[in-house]
Amino acid sequence: MNTMTMNNMSVSQLNDWIGMLNFCAYDMLLYLDTHPDDADGIAYFNQCVEMLRQAKQRYCAMCGCTIAYDGVPYDTYFTWTDYPLPWEGGKVCGCMKNA
Repeated sequence: MNTMTMNNMSVSQLNDWIGMLNFCAYDMLLYLDTHPDDADGIAYFNQCVEMLRQAKQRYCAMCGCTIAYDGVPYDTYFTWTDYPLPWEGGKVCGCMKNA
């Protein structure tokens, strides 16, 4: 999936996509535990992790990050506390809408 397609996803679709990529990355991690020298497996794992990073970064741009280390690197300033949380009047996205 390319960035253009991900940019057209709704919050719900993006949340589902992140779940799929999390599963993919974790499944490959388990596979690599028993096949540590599989170059194709390593390449696929790295592809899953990069796509997951991009999806989380997109989600953070749409809704704010869900956890402090979620997708956005901190260069010179720790921004986690800059976003109001949903119970503080911040954006309510994805699965938090029904909480």
